[in-house]
Amino acid sequence: MGRIFVETYPVRIWWNKYYVPYSLYSGPYPPYAGGGGYLLSRDALSLLLHASTRVPLFPIDDAYVGMVAQAANLPARHHPGFMPVEYSPSRHPCHYLNRV
Repeated sequence: MGRIFVETYPVRIWWNKYYVPYSLYSGPYPPYAGGGGYLLSRDALSLLLHASTRVPLFPIDDAYVGMVAQAANLPARHHPGFMPVEYSPSRHPCHYLNRV
């Protein structure tokens, strides 16, 4: 559970730090929680650990966790209480907490 990104694609601009060549990955990423934080149960963590042995390492960590979750058959669940990408330091974080 977290801020879930769906139908996102790898960055194809070679000088970008998130660049992924087509030879490494094609198509959209599976749904994944943004790296600002996410919540999972101990059981889900165990399933992710076991599935990670079947999924090759990938340089984009958020997308990799989504790939492992997909291999473990764990659905990603969005929750609006997680800080969005649009977070602004001018707003108090509690502004986002009560937006459920």
